[in-house]
Amino acid sequence: MQEITSENWFIFFVLILILVYIIFQAVIEKYHIHIIHETGLGIMIGFLIGWGLYEAGGIYDFDGEQFFNFILPPIIFSGKKHNL
Repeated sequence: MQEITSENWFIFFVLILILVYIIFQAVIEKYHIHIIHETGLGIMIGFLIGWGLYEAGGIYDFDGEQFFNFILPPIIFSGKKHNL
């Protein structure tokens, strides 16, 4: 049986973050909600998940390599898509 490592938890939470963001984005577009911009929503969701990980006893320590490999590319590609 495979042991759950911190990298597996990180990937799990990143996937959950992306899924929640996509669902909220679809709701915002469908119901034309203009209370908050999608970027602000993404920041708040990320903050809440990060805070939850911190309060859970430091399940995850920040690793710059994982940030540059998993999180930064979608940010860059999303910025390029919106500027076209």
